[in-house]
Amino acid sequence: MMPAALLADAQRSITSADIGNPDKPVLSASLAANLVGAPVDIAAFGNIAMTADVSFGRVIPIVNISSPLNPSSVGFWTLGSPGLSSSIAVDISFGYAIIPATSTLRIVKYQDIVDTGGKPPTVQITFPTAATTLIQGQPVTITATATDDVAVASVNFLVNGQIVSTTASQPYQAGYTVLQSATTLTFGATAADFGNPPNVGTAQNVVGPVIADPLTKVTGRVVDPTGNPVSGAAVSALEKSTTTASNGTFTLAGLATIQGPILISASATLNGTQLFGVSAPLTPVPGGVIPAGDIKLSPKPSSGHRSSFYEYIG
Repeated sequence: MMPAALLADAQRSITSADIGNPDKPVLSASLAANLVGAPVDIAAFGNIAMTADVSFGRVIPIVNISSPLNPSSVGFWTLGSPGLSSSIAVDISFGYAIIPATSTLRIVKYQDIVDTGGKPPTVQITFPTAATTLIQGQPVTITATATDDVAVASVNFLVNGQIVSTTASQPYQAGYTVLQSATTLTFGATAADFGNPPNVGTAQNVVGPVIADPLTKVTGRVVDPTGNPVSGAAVSALEKSTTTASNGTFTLAGLATIQGPILISASATLNGTQLFGVSAPLTPVPGGVIPAGDIKLSPKPSSGHRSSFYEYIG
C-alpha cells in the first residue's frame, strides 16, 4: 500500500497526500465539501475515518479510506441535537466527537463486529526476543503482532504469567519496567477476537535474561569560550562527579544506563566569572565508553535569557 496521509483541511475538506517521499509529499485527492464539510480534525481505524466538522452542525461525515489516496464518502452520523464538533476519535466499533458548545462527548456505534468462525487470532511477541538482554530497572516497551480472520478485539501482555497490560488498538504494545530483583523474565501475550465467547490465541513465550546495570563511562574535555582546555572544572551527571585534568580532559564512570540519554554538565570559575556548559544528550552504552567531545563553557545567562546550556535541560 502506498504510504498516505489524510489531512483535515477546512479549506480543501478531506485531502489525501502521497508521502512515499516524506520530504516531497504530493497532494492526491480532496473530497467535495458537500460530502465532508469543513473538517478541523480527522481520526481513523482500519478502513473507516470520521471528521470533526465546523460547517454541517448536526452530522459527522464518515469516510471509506480502504484506498487512502482516493477516499470516498460512506455517509453521515446524525447527532441527537445540533452542535459543531472540535475533535474526533474512532475505534473498531465506535466514534467519539467533542461538542464544545455543550461541553459534551457524543458516541456512536458505527459497526457491529460479528465473528462466528471459531478461529482464534494469531499473536506473536516481537520485542523482546530471546536474544535480548534486559537490565534490572530498565523501562522497556513490549510489542506484539496479532491478526484474525475477522478482527482482533484485544491483546493481553503478560510477564511471568501475570497480565501487565491490555490494549484494543494497534500498535499492540505495553510499557513495563524490569524488576530490580529479576534474573530472568518470561513474556507472554494472548489475543481475543469478537466471538461469543471470544476465541483466544496464545503467543509463544519469550524468556529473556536479566542482568544488573553494567553502567557506562563518559570521557570528554572541558574548554573555555575560546577553546582552551580548562583544568579543575567540575563535571557531573547522574549523581556522579569528577574534575578535569590539567589538559581539560575527564572520565566520569559508574553512570546508569537505564535512565535515558545522559547529559554531562560542567562548571568553572575563570577570572572571577562563573562559566557553565553541558554536553549534547549521550546515548548510554551498557558496559562501554561514550565520547562526549568538547564541552564549551560560557557565562551563566542573565535572568530572562536562555543559552545552549539551558536548551538541553528537559
